[in-house]
Amino acid sequence: MLGVVHCTNCGAKLMAENLGARGCPYCGAALPHEVRAAEQAQVVQHLLADRNRDGIPDALEPLIHAARQGHLPHQEPTARGRGAPPGYVGAPGHSARARPARRRRAGLVIVAAMALMVLGVVGAAVAMLVGSSADVVASRAESPIALGDILASGPKAWSASAAGCPIDANGDKVMDHVGMSGDPGNTHDLTVVDGATGKVLHAGQRYDAASDVYCMEERWFVVAQPSFQLDFYDARKPEVPVRVSARDKLREVAMGDGCAAFVTQDGTRAGVTLPGGTVSDCKVRELSTIHDAAPGLLGLTAKNASVSVGRRVYTLQKRARGTEILTLTVSESGRQLWSKELPYASATFSSGLAVAENIIVLWVAQPANRQQGVLVGLDEKSGRQLYEKPQGERTSNKIHYIGYNGRYVVVSWWTGLFAHDPATGDVAWQLGSGF
Repeated sequence: MLGVVHCTNCGAKLMAENLGARGCPYCGAALPHEVRAAEQAQVVQHLLADRNRDGIPDALEPLIHAARQGHLPHQEPTARGRGAPPGYVGAPGHSARARPARRRRAGLVIVAAMALMVLGVVGAAVAMLVGSSADVVASRAESPIALGDILASGPKAWSASAAGCPIDANGDKVMDHVGMSGDPGNTHDLTVVDGATGKVLHAGQRYDAASDVYCMEERWFVVAQPSFQLDFYDARKPEVPVRVSARDKLREVAMGDGCAAFVTQDGTRAGVTLPGGTVSDCKVRELSTIHDAAPGLLGLTAKNASVSVGRRVYTLQKRARGTEILTLTVSESGRQLWSKELPYASATFSSGLAVAENIIVLWVAQPANRQQGVLVGLDEKSGRQLYEKPQGERTSNKIHYIGYNGRYVVVSWWTGLFAHDPATGDVAWQLGSGF
């Protein structure tokens, strides 16, 4: 299993390939697994010592001698399989003369078992010396935060910097959401939210402020930490992640067949089996850059944002000059179905769109007040406007995530996570309060 391994002398973080050589590659000191292997080797040498050169390890000679003499502790079974009472010779048909022979056989069995134990110890030592370059001691996650405490009051705020992504945590055909939550100003607790109800499904480890969450596919996601540690989680079993100590910050990641491949900012490419947690040459078609904007999110400097559903592509584009008035275009297989300039502009910092079956949901703003977001619903076939819902009493000019989870349009803005009914724009559930 992979884990965080440090040199006990200089504190350097070591990758699996560093552990094949003898000593720390930075300071030359013996590594922890080498020290353990040396200690184990000393035990093995003591067990196998044959000072009288009779071919039998000294540690086993007393047992072998006792077995030969029939002096090993032994209790005769009765016909009923229980210990014999005093004076009992044996079951009918059994002679007392057979007892020494049975004792010797039992003794030899014990000797053979002990020999196997010695071989097991030898094998373990050899594995520590030879296999250490591929297998590193696993590190388990810290105990999860008490779920009951969070369920009692709900997270007070949702993280703006780690707004999260959709994940399937319970298989109910409504995508759930994973991100960070907690008290305002301290939203660093890993949290999985039921997309259908807004209830907290999992409250996990507390991470550093600069940690972020990325979803690789429906069930697996990764938490990337500023310490270069990567925690890979199965959304269905998130209690204990697979931990990898990378060489640099995460740059690209993708899910393969039972494994994850990733590239760090120094260009190192590596892989890990999931859920096995061993080093793997994981093959994937394409790696995703982790800081690419989520589909449908139109950021401050972006000119357009798109969402693909089947063969259809929905594109929200800013006007090139002047006020950033928005135009929505729907195309299929490269052919434009319809395009419409909207009476809305992009919000000051970000806008976005999501497609909820036959309704297109937009987060936009009035041209005269781009500090306040407006949720707008349009008919997917014609572009006809269905509703307009201003969001926030003061400022709602930046969203961090927008997407359709199979039932609701989920939007993260400032310190809140909101699920909107796409038919009406009304809030179905929320965590935090926005701003």
